[in-house]
Amino acid sequence: MCCESVIGEIVAGVTEAVSSDDNPFLDDETGTWYWSAD
Repeated sequence: MCCESVIGEIVAGVTEAVSSDDNPFLDDETGTWYWSAD
């Protein structure tokens, strides 16, 4: 679900559609989950 949210933000233009690595999920309280886009 977290990845689907990020994809939705990219498609909606909320998050810039560029390649990026090691982006933390803002709602991850443990700080162990990251996402990347290519």
